[in-house]
Amino acid sequence: MVVVLFVVEDFVDGERVGEVVKIDSSGGDLFTAWFLRLFYAMFYSVLAGGSTSFGAKDDGGIDRSFLVRTSMYGSSTTIFSTYKCPGGVRVRYGSDSTPPSRADYKLVSEIYVDSNPVLVIDESRGYVWVQSVVTFSSDVTVCEVGLSLYGTVVGDSTCGEFLVDRTVFSPCRSIPANTPYTVRYRIQL
Repeated sequence: MVVVLFVVEDFVDGERVGEVVKIDSSGGDLFTAWFLRLFYAMFYSVLAGGSTSFGAKDDGGIDRSFLVRTSMYGSSTTIFSTYKCPGGVRVRYGSDSTPPSRADYKLVSEIYVDSNPVLVIDESRGYVWVQSVVTFSSDVTVCEVGLSLYGTVVGDSTCGEFLVDRTVFSPCRSIPANTPYTVRYRIQL
């Protein structure tokens, strides 16, 4: 049996201040639901000429379909195609403490987006890290963080982004000005 462990850790000036462990085989959290939809689309049997996709609300709240596999030669419409749209992950920071739900499609009160987090793979221990380190120029309170995936959506190579996870810290984190703040997502099989 393979279990996916999803951990959100945060550090102020190199010292860990918290950890939220998300593991829910019933699909109760946003990440588990998204992960199941993606794997279903990846493993679904497709006849020649067919395609598979999964649905998610984009960061504007619009229901979108994200193609995972298609038969079109040189297709620029799959989520992983970078023909017209960049692809990758972003780490988002916000200041609202409203509890997360599966219906979340964006942070409630976003204050910063890291568009270029560091990715690390450790095959021997079976995990991938998505790590963001930011330094704010003034004192900031961070209550919510999010992980989003961006790429191509179905329809004329439209670019889109959707929230994979929204985590709310309790208590919120008070980050002093000019102090490195790190958020690390660890996805482990």
